[in-house]
Amino acid sequence: MELPDEFKNRVFLDEQDLPKIFGMGFSRQHMRNLRLAGEGPRCVKVGRHWKYPVAEVISWMENKT
Repeated sequence: MELPDEFKNRVFLDEQDLPKIFGMGFSRQHMRNLRLAGEGPRCVKVGRHWKYPVAEVISWMENKT
């Protein structure tokens, strides 16, 4: 899977970045639901925000297809 140029140099993605990459099927609420169900990519909490390591998101998406 190839990331858009604006995300290539990033280590973490925010919840609002995922719909920009994968389309509207991946809303913030959808990602929260996956996280709570233990079905989404691994993530870490930084302060009040959840961050998704780019490598984890790519691996998760490749395994989903």
